[in-house]
Amino acid sequence: MRPLKYIIIEDNRLDELSLLDLLSKYPLLQHAATAGSIIEAQTFIKHQEPDIIFADIEMPDGLFIEFAKRMKNEKPIIIFVTSHSEFALEGFETSALDYLLKPISEERFALTYRHIMGYHKMSMLASLQVEQSEKETIVFKDGFNKIKLPVQQVLYLQAMQDYTKIVTVNKNYLANSTLSAFLNKNAHFGFIRIHRSYAMLSSQIKILKKDRIIGENFELPIGKTYRTDISKLKL
Repeated sequence: MRPLKYIIIEDNRLDELSLLDLLSKYPLLQHAATAGSIIEAQTFIKHQEPDIIFADIEMPDGLFIEFAKRMKNEKPIIIFVTSHSEFALEGFETSALDYLLKPISEERFALTYRHIMGYHKMSMLASLQVEQSEKETIVFKDGFNKIKLPVQQVLYLQAMQDYTKIVTVNKNYLANSTLSAFLNKNAHFGFIRIHRSYAMLSSQIKILKKDRIIGENFELPIGKTYRTDISKLKL
């Protein structure tokens, strides 16, 4: 696992050094920068792209908690580090992961560290799931519309001159592509040509006969030139 970059937003030098000393005990946390103001913090956040922000709330140029509210959804993990308990509820309303009161004990920060690593692990798993989902999604143009469709929803494909009809359980689409071009572009999904005019995924085959394929609520012919290859399919 790569180290998680963090920045500190703190205008008190002694508090900064104390926090750095505490964080130095965790090899998977890597100090990227320290900002002494919100304006300076904005620059560091933009260029350093930290995984974590440890921030005091009251800064010389305003309340960091207000800046945190305006940050985009894809923001770093925020840990507030402050001497003021009265901001705690408002701090959590910014989706901050934790709220630490100065001075911070090693035992208390050990709990925060577990929260950080747990949150990061869940975020990584969620990203992998999205990435996997995108790998299993076909993308095509239907007229002027860009369509993203989970490939397993496709029952079969049908050649329609310069277009490809994409048949699903709930809806049909007309991709701006010939069937041959569509299959070449999406070869990694494993569509099989069963006829000059039809192609499909083997997972959609329910019954395989000599001259036709029966699927879920559909039946397609098998072209003579494709029958030998189709008969070798392992279903």
